[in-house]
Amino acid sequence: MSSDFEKTVNELQESIMEDARKIYSEKVIELWLNPRNRGKVPKADGFAKIKGPCGDTMQISFKVKDGRLSKIASSSSKEEKQMYQVVVSKTAN
Repeated sequence: MSSDFEKTVNELQESIMEDARKIYSEKVIELWLNPRNRGKVPKADGFAKIKGPCGDTMQISFKVKDGRLSKIASSSSKEEKQMYQVVVSKTAN
């Protein structure tokens, strides 16, 4: 029975990754799977805390240097993935 469970889990993970690759770039997926900017930026220039209708809370802090983001951090990997999608798409232009 354990083998069936593991097979189902693996199939589900593969399906999730297929769907993610349709929406997000490989860079965003890499940063989502291996978050590097969790927590808070010390002496941040900006901070946002937003609570969604479902009760999830998103916190982002950042520093700006020469008019550009120099450091950015979030409270969870979910926000980090969304944050990187925005940052990567903005800096690619």
